[in-house]
Amino acid sequence: MSLKNFNDWVTKLNLLDFSSVEKENKIIQITDLNRFIECYDPSLEIIDCINYDFCIIGKNNLEKEVILTDISNVNNTIEKSRNKNKESWFVLVNDKLDAALKSIIKTIEDHQINKNYDKVFVFNFFQSSIYEIK
Repeated sequence: MSLKNFNDWVTKLNLLDFSSVEKENKIIQITDLNRFIECYDPSLEIIDCINYDFCIIGKNNLEKEVILTDISNVNNTIEKSRNKNKESWFVLVNDKLDAALKSIIKTIEDHQINKNYDKVFVFNFFQSSIYEIK
C-alpha cells in the first residue's frame, strides 16, 4: 500500500467515532495488514480494514476475511469468520524478536486455529517473513 492509500484509510478512520485507543489499534491493524500484503502478495488490495474486527482483502473480485492478531491476543480472536462464502485467513503477527516459531505453532495448535480458518500464517513483522501453516 502506498503512503497515499495508508493516509486515505487513516482519514476514513478519523471520520468515524472511535476512541483514541480504538484508533490506535486500527492503525496498527492497517500497518500490519499492509506489511503482510507487501510480503505475501502485493497484488492483493485492502477492501475494508476499519468497519469490522477483521479485515477484508481481495483480488480478482474474490474477497477474503483476515484476522490479524499477536500472540497475546490469540484467546480473543479464535472465532471463525462471519461469512461462510468468503475464505478466512488467520495471521498471527509476531512482533517479538525473540519469539520461537515452534512455540508460536504450538499455541496455534493448542487453540485449534488451523481447524477454524482456511489459511493460517505466522507473520514476522520485523523480518518481513511469512510462515504458512495451512
